[in-house]
Amino acid sequence: MIGNSSEKPTVMKNQQTKICSKCKKEKPLSEFYKQGGPCKCCVSERSAKYRQENADKLKEHRAKYYQENKDKKAKYYQENKDKKAKYHQKNADKIKEYQAKYRQENADKIKEYQAKYLQENADKLTYVYIIKLLSSERGMSCEKIKEIIKEHPEIIQMKRESIIKFRKLKQLNHEIKRASNA
Repeated sequence: MIGNSSEKPTVMKNQQTKICSKCKKEKPLSEFYKQGGPCKCCVSERSAKYRQENADKLKEHRAKYYQENKDKKAKYYQENKDKKAKYHQKNADKIKEYQAKYRQENADKIKEYQAKYLQENADKLTYVYIIKLLSSERGMSCEKIKEIIKEHPEIIQMKRESIIKFRKLKQLNHEIKRASNA
């Protein structure tokens, strides 16, 4: 019998297996961490339960850590920018495939996030964005659009409101289409 003072003894059936102190099942040594304790499966279940029960606490901790280490993280990314670019260039197909798979599997989640973002940031449709949009829609140069806007500055706000209404209508149409297909 092998054990320590904090846990019940773990019985070794032979050199290739071990009995988990939590689930009491005999498993290969590869199913245990070197530090001892329960099997990887039991540790994973315990961790998942903890994360679920303490989601708010963990979210708060991550936000605090992010705030305290912003500079360190920015410095790291700046120092490793070339490495990251090389990786993306070398694995472009793999990354594209992963992103496509993610978008397909999480389409509803993405649409929900985008709708929420657009609703919360509708007022952030910038002047430059609207100028470029008007320019491409009208087939006119940005300079010409700017001249027109100097005479009629209300055009920017009208276009901003039009975009917001269009996006909302598009979102509603998608919801109607999805509901009719269900």
